[in-house]
Amino acid sequence: MKNLLRILTRIIALPFFIALHGCFMLRGLIYMTIQWLRYGGESIIYKKGDDKRLIADIYDELIKQRNDNKAV
Repeated sequence: MKNLLRILTRIIALPFFIALHGCFMLRGLIYMTIQWLRYGGESIIYKKGDDKRLIADIYDELIKQRNDNKAV
């Protein structure tokens, strides 16, 4: 009887948990979409306080360093 009550409680609470979890997932999806639109496909690396250099900028800098080393 005790197990039945515990299972019933979980079954009753399940829709509320799913709805709450869905709201947080939707919020995260909207946030990631905004970041993707703002920065292009590099949205994952940007968080508050991070340096906002683009991967393309870093790549260009590495190519420049590589070319400088070949010239020497």
